[in-house]
Amino acid sequence: MIHLPPELSKLISETDHCLLAITLLRCRNPLTTAELRQLALLRARLVVLCPAERYAWKDGLPICDILKTLHKQNEMEVQL
Repeated sequence: MIHLPPELSKLISETDHCLLAITLLRCRNPLTTAELRQLALLRARLVVLCPAERYAWKDGLPICDILKTLHKQNEMEVQL
């Protein structure tokens, strides 16, 4: 079984939180200035949370979030 250190699990949950917040903001139309500012801050946070080393790349595009894949495998093994 793969045990992820707590700091890696925290990165995954922070990434998921940012992605959900961005998705919810993008559903609103039109966005206020404060919402646009919040969206920009969330996107900047994602850049920090998701360095290029975290992904498997093919043809210059990220195709797999390695950390997220390890986390899912860990969760599946715990459930078994």
